[in-house]
Amino acid sequence: MALSDMTSVTPAWLALTTDWWESPMFDEISKDDRLAARGLWACILARAMSHGKGSYHRQVRMRNGWLASIGATRTLFDEFIESAVRDGAIERDGESIVICNWGFYQMDDVERKKSLIKKSSLADAWKPPSPYTGTPTCGIVVDPSVASLVWREDKLRASVTAQWTEAYPDVDVAREIASCIQYFLAKPRRPQANWRRRVNNWLRKSQNWAENRSARPGPDRKRDARAVIDEAIRKSGDA
Repeated sequence: MALSDMTSVTPAWLALTTDWWESPMFDEISKDDRLAARGLWACILARAMSHGKGSYHRQVRMRNGWLASIGATRTLFDEFIESAVRDGAIERDGESIVICNWGFYQMDDVERKKSLIKKSSLADAWKPPSPYTGTPTCGIVVDPSVASLVWREDKLRASVTAQWTEAYPDVDVAREIASCIQYFLAKPRRPQANWRRRVNNWLRKSQNWAENRSARPGPDRKRDARAVIDEAIRKSGDA
C-alpha cells in the first residue's frame, strides 16, 4: 500500500508491508478492534507524512477533530497508543506522538519503481503453453484446442475449485465450467479476458438460477395446494 504525500515537492510514499501488518503492537488489541487499529495506524502514518516533522523520528500532533474525521474513537486511540508505546514504535510528547524509526515506513520514488517492476515480473513469470486465450496473471487460461482450463499450478486449481464448490452448492461445477468455456469460445469478443472472474460470474448466475427454480412450486406442490382447498370447501359444505 502506498500513500502519496501531496504536500511535498519530492514525491514520497508510505511502505506498508506484511511485517507492518503483523507488528506485535497489535497483539494487545482485542480481536474485535484489531482491524480498526491497523486502519488507525495507517491513518496516523499518513497524517505524520503530511503534517509531521522530522526525518528519522517523525513528530506529529494528534487532534480530537482529526480522530473524529476518520471515525476513530478516543478509547481505541488511547488503547492503541499505549500498546505502541510499550512496543517501542512510538513515544508520547504531550499532545503529539513521535514515530520512532520513521524510515522503516518510507519508500522513495526509486524503490517504489523497483517494487512495481518486481511485482510486474512476478505476475508475468508464468508463461502458459500456446495456444491459449485469457490473461495469465490471474493464473487461469483456456486452451481452445481442447476447450479446457489451464491452471498455473495444481495447488491453485484445488484451492479455487474448492472455493467454487463451497460457494455454489446447487451447481455441477465441472459441467458449468465446460458450458462457460464453450459459450465464450463461440463468441471470442475478449481473448484476453480474466477467466477466473468469468467462470466465477457464470457459476454465480447458475447458482441464482438453480435457487430460483427450486423456489417455484412444481406440479406436485400445485396439486397438493388444490387438494387442501378442495378439502376446506368440502368441510365448509358439511358444516
